[in-house]
Amino acid sequence: MRRLVLFMNIFFRTPRAVAALALSWTLFAGAPIEAQRATGTLGGFQVEFDSGSYSVSRGARVEGHVRLFSPQPDAVPFLDLTAGLVTADSVRPPLQARAQNGVSLVYRTVQAGPHDTLSKINVQARAQNATLEVAPKGSQARSTLKLSGNVDGFYEVDGARSSLKGSSATLSFGKSKGDVEISVEGGAEGTELKLPAQTFGPQISLGVVTLNAGRIDRKGNSITVEGGARGARLKSDGPAVLQVSAPAFDALLSQGGDAPGSGSSRQLSRISSRGRASISLELPPEDAGKLFNQPSPAQPKAPAAAAEGAKKADTSTVPVRFQVSADSAVIEPSTQILTLEGNVQGTYVLREVAQGQAAGEPTSYPFSGSRAILRLMPATDAAGGQRSGRLDFNLDVTGKPVSIELPAFNLGP
Repeated sequence: MRRLVLFMNIFFRTPRAVAALALSWTLFAGAPIEAQRATGTLGGFQVEFDSGSYSVSRGARVEGHVRLFSPQPDAVPFLDLTAGLVTADSVRPPLQARAQNGVSLVYRTVQAGPHDTLSKINVQARAQNATLEVAPKGSQARSTLKLSGNVDGFYEVDGARSSLKGSSATLSFGKSKGDVEISVEGGAEGTELKLPAQTFGPQISLGVVTLNAGRIDRKGNSITVEGGARGARLKSDGPAVLQVSAPAFDALLSQGGDAPGSGSSRQLSRISSRGRASISLELPPEDAGKLFNQPSPAQPKAPAAAAEGAKKADTSTVPVRFQVSADSAVIEPSTQILTLEGNVQGTYVLREVAQGQAAGEPTSYPFSGSRAILRLMPATDAAGGQRSGRLDFNLDVTGKPVSIELPAFNLGP
């Protein structure tokens, strides 16, 4: 059996630039021996392939189990892509390539974030096709990944994972602070975006908030949620559970770090519905350590008679749930205010709690009107001091007609 080994380096020179593509392969006489894969560079990355070609007019074309990757695992940006076919207009950086016939990729980079921090971006996904524009390290240009056809994977921003699942997805990263742009077209099954460590005001924890919709666009601190046939939905995983559903809504994030315990994660500061919205806010059990982060201020010791009166007075009615629908709604978690406009229908649910006793059964009270403003706030005692672990609220309903059902009042001694 004879074996023929051929190594070839091909360099193309043009009047304006130098383009180089190094190809090497081994040709064998006889079927049992597997051919050695060709290697080279493309857009500043290493490339392995079975066959390829390059011309000034047509660019580069490599195919057959193509792998395009960063040789150093800690490189920024880092890319590891496999596909059946990869084409590019040029072999020189920056990388501008089109991958086809089954794409699998891992992409990592960093993004300038709030308060001079750097956010770590990690993308792992599969798709039928992909278009890549990857700017080299230190460049002011944007990097863009466009995935199409059976997109399935995830992306992470500082460890917070969100799915990439649908018919198409576009991810774009720039040098400006907060300038992360992500668009996901969910297709029939929809798509989602997760926001970590959210709060409703400085004291109430919502936990992770998940947005579900047909399409989600995120640009910096602005999020547009388009529901499509499925509608747009928001839900937190607690301890306080906020749920919002509407045909579409817009969300705005703060720069982060404003709420206790939030770290540098960006907080929801405003949610505005487009179309009629349904909202539910369920508060956690009456536990001061869970509901409020701040302990009540120390109080001087009172005389025995006053202490006994205070013990009797430490029976109160607290809100545990709000459910409301309106033609439009604006939710401001940072200020704990809900503004509802048009055909407002809702209920608030109260429960009586007493020191050292089991909480009473919840009772629902309906309200309706053309406009309503709901404000949450810490409860206060007769002297104006905050009652640790207790929540109060103010509900203003206007319009004609107006209906608010109230709990029974004890007017006796």
